[in-house]
Amino acid sequence: MLTIVGNGPSRKDIDLNTIGEWWGCNAVYRDGYKPDILWAGDVPVQSEIIDSQYYKEGKVGVCGEWNPLDISMLDMIRAGFEHSGQEQNLYIQEDDTHFVVQGNQVEVDFCSFHSDYVDNFITYDDPRLRNLFTGMCALGYAMITGRKSITLLGFDALDNGNYDNIYAGSNNYLYKYNEDCRVIDAQQSQFIALLKEFEDVEVFFKNPLDENNLVEYNELYYYENSEEWILGEGFLHGSL
Repeated sequence: MLTIVGNGPSRKDIDLNTIGEWWGCNAVYRDGYKPDILWAGDVPVQSEIIDSQYYKEGKVGVCGEWNPLDISMLDMIRAGFEHSGQEQNLYIQEDDTHFVVQGNQVEVDFCSFHSDYVDNFITYDDPRLRNLFTGMCALGYAMITGRKSITLLGFDALDNGNYDNIYAGSNNYLYKYNEDCRVIDAQQSQFIALLKEFEDVEVFFKNPLDENNLVEYNELYYYENSEEWILGEGFLHGSL
């Protein structure tokens, strides 16, 4: 069974090398782990991972649009952002052949990689997975590629209401996560939407002290109060 590992505190003392096939999220690579796929949805962490050269040794799943450009276009594309008011962050390695541009209204990252390793990047074009956060992006990809039984480990905010993240306060992470964080609201709503869309897929929560627990979306503690997420679009009454 595939295990997707989040970064909630319940997974902190587990040796992830012992759990079989697994996909990890964002900064888990910092602890020396190399999951079968490392999913990177948050742009700053994605740039960090690529800049670290991790992609030359392990597969990296990139969430959202992924449109590589030839490195010869870098200066021209950067010039187009000169008067945008966005801060430019450069993650450019000498001898790289391509780069991607990712960002938001405040800042934009220019991150390069070498095409010799392009097959180590996992991308997708299913519109239902647009705008998902990293863990839900990984779950959605598992679902669309035919996985029928998936275990979630360390997704505490979805399971038991613990919003802590073991990397909180470190580089590229918020200092604190809590129930008022819009990221948590969106993740919970996205989770419900994926479970509804792929009803033939069994999803389990794994607590290190318990057996796997099958998830029923209408029994989740936040189900009644969650705003509806429309896959491929966003919140029913407005985007994030």
